[in-house]
Amino acid sequence: MIYGAAQVLILDKFKKDWFNYIMQSLIAAFVVLLVVYVFHGSEVVIATMGATTFICFAMPKTVSAKSVNVIGGHIVGLVCGALFLMTNMTIHAELPLAVGLAFFFMAVLDLEHPPAIGTTVAVIVNEAHLVEAVLIILSVSLICLCRYAMKSHIKDLI
Repeated sequence: MIYGAAQVLILDKFKKDWFNYIMQSLIAAFVVLLVVYVFHGSEVVIATMGATTFICFAMPKTVSAKSVNVIGGHIVGLVCGALFLMTNMTIHAELPLAVGLAFFFMAVLDLEHPPAIGTTVAVIVNEAHLVEAVLIILSVSLICLCRYAMKSHIKDLI
């Protein structure tokens, strides 16, 4: 019975804001398309952008979608990943330590953007270089710019 009630609630919410659900999904897809074609995004860049795009266009009014958190969080993720990428540790040591450090600095600096932890992981796993780092910052900046440009037309869907 609870499942049925949840289904009705979701359906009612969609009926009320169906245009926003469709429009914001299309905007998100378009922004990822821009990232892929304008910045020739590598796997590292694309892997880190999906969740950021979701937060910015499904939950644009949340703290995690604020531009300072999006860009700042990804910078923290990049730096922490790069620091551990330069060590001689095994990946099994690098990954948890880098994630823990990124978590720490995002929390301390009040730059919470959970998808940026994925940037930390992607940097280490893919052995990212400066080019990928620049592409990540340009990509998240483009996402933030698009969210800002659309802010009067989009709303929290979650």
